[in-house]
Amino acid sequence: MSLMQSNILESKYLFFGFISGAQKVISQQNELNRINIFPVADSDTGTNLGNTFYSVIHSLHPEKSCPILINKIADHAINGAKGNSGVIIAQFLHGISCETNHLTNINLNSFANALKNSVKQLYEAVANPVEGTILTVIREWSEFFYEKKESTDGFFKVFEESLEIAKKSLSSTTQKMEMLKKAKLVDAGAKGFVLFLEGIMEFLKTGKIVRTPTSVNTSPLEIIEDIDTFPVYRFCTEGVIMKKHNEISFDEIKKYLLTQGDSVVLAGGGERLHFHVHTNTPDKVINHMIKQNHILVHHKVDDMLTQYNWKHNNTNEYVLVVDSVSDIPQELLDKNQIYIAPFFVEHNGISYLDKRTIKTSAVYDWIQNSKHQISTAQPGTKSLKTIYNMGLNSGKKIISLHTSSHLTSSYQSAQMIQKEIGNEQILAYDSYSITGGLGILAIRIAKALEEGISGELLEQKIEEWRDKVNLFVNFPTLKYARKSGRLSLVKGAIGQLMNVKPILSVNNKGKIEFEDKAFSNKSGAEKLIKQVEKRMGNHKIWGYTITHSGSEYTQMVLDFMMEKTGLPPVYINETSPVIGTYAGPNAICVSFMIE
Repeated sequence: MSLMQSNILESKYLFFGFISGAQKVISQQNELNRINIFPVADSDTGTNLGNTFYSVIHSLHPEKSCPILINKIADHAINGAKGNSGVIIAQFLHGISCETNHLTNINLNSFANALKNSVKQLYEAVANPVEGTILTVIREWSEFFYEKKESTDGFFKVFEESLEIAKKSLSSTTQKMEMLKKAKLVDAGAKGFVLFLEGIMEFLKTGKIVRTPTSVNTSPLEIIEDIDTFPVYRFCTEGVIMKKHNEISFDEIKKYLLTQGDSVVLAGGGERLHFHVHTNTPDKVINHMIKQNHILVHHKVDDMLTQYNWKHNNTNEYVLVVDSVSDIPQELLDKNQIYIAPFFVEHNGISYLDKRTIKTSAVYDWIQNSKHQISTAQPGTKSLKTIYNMGLNSGKKIISLHTSSHLTSSYQSAQMIQKEIGNEQILAYDSYSITGGLGILAIRIAKALEEGISGELLEQKIEEWRDKVNLFVNFPTLKYARKSGRLSLVKGAIGQLMNVKPILSVNNKGKIEFEDKAFSNKSGAEKLIKQVEKRMGNHKIWGYTITHSGSEYTQMVLDFMMEKTGLPPVYINETSPVIGTYAGPNAICVSFMIE
């Protein structure tokens, strides 16, 4: 006997049915990632849908009222939606909530009407609706429900029949889009929606909730060849904004986002909205939202180009993930297919992504003019796991390289995930360094991967190279380090040197040491050179980097390094916003690796 015979939707069946459907999607993430080729073949549709549904069920509690439960589901979905398909699901749920929140009970007729009107709102929320996708399946499934709104068969019977319609609609997506037809695939987002319906049906038939696997599926994905869905725009950018006591303009947000990229989808409305766009300028998008007096609840930025290259253009066994404070220039990140794990810069109640949605120049402006405290934070386990899954979903193992554990806890976060997933899949390393020292080690590892070094030899080499990295830095002042709380990391006499320009080093265990002091920027640069020369001695140098925050003596340091080593720099780059918060303007750092 079925669990749902009447025409009235009961909250207990909705609650457990939704959980079952969500966990069905979560359990099939890897398959959805495998077939993901639209709009970009970046192997993350399953991950995004899984995260979207998980964000709902993780926070969901039973409610006596069905309309209240639907409202809670929609709220959690808007807050936690990820990716194009995830935001579409969230908007669809939001539409159902808007159409039913005034009701005491939901019957088949009112539910069918809610679905119909929600589909209309959904198509308005997607800037350029494409048929043959999740939109088509949601629409055709909803239309069937609407046709059956006067049925006396009960919810269970209509839902059972509607599932067959959804499956048929899913099958037809292969013929509705040329790239799907060529690959002989169905749309990944659409399949995710059908899996959700199947999970609900399994509960209604058996009274048992679909269970998710207890471990992560890390088996290599079969690569779908010859499908050209190279990302037109680089960054998948999304976030949640609020505007208290004032309705957010849906149309204005959509119009603006269309000037910045494509794949524009919105979910929500009223005082809260979730936006999604593929763009090359995530910093402009985020700062526009802030300037419009929107409260930025949270946001994320994924590098779709590196994801795409990991899957389609990387023949190595491993891919490399490095903290954003490595200060590696974008062209070298691209050349070596390195994915940066962004740190965070927090200011005036807003958390920005290092190098993604905040520039170093903005940090210096805050330092000079803002009354608000600036703080920083390292990527946590959740954000690191998202990046690792991108690599694992591309059939790769992960090398994850992090800032000295004496300076941040990003390495500890990586270790936690390594223990959860397994050492066979993730190799996490404490670099014992930061900025260009971390960066030069990353470039050395990238070159080794290109040369085909792997296994135990690679692990041995990484540890050897790490011990050969040296870093020296001249700070023009310690007042920014003191404000940020980093001064406590430096022991001894340096605590008394607030009016001088110290030369510091990072030793081979990742701790900061005081080397010398100066009383002018020029003298600081000269004494920096003296310390570098002393440490180099007669050693052969593999390479060096120079990172700085606008020091006028960068050229002088570069001239010395080129003359001393006979080599051009591996790179010269401005420090990241995070490092800028405690280094301040005019700092300069030299990192080098002994051969």
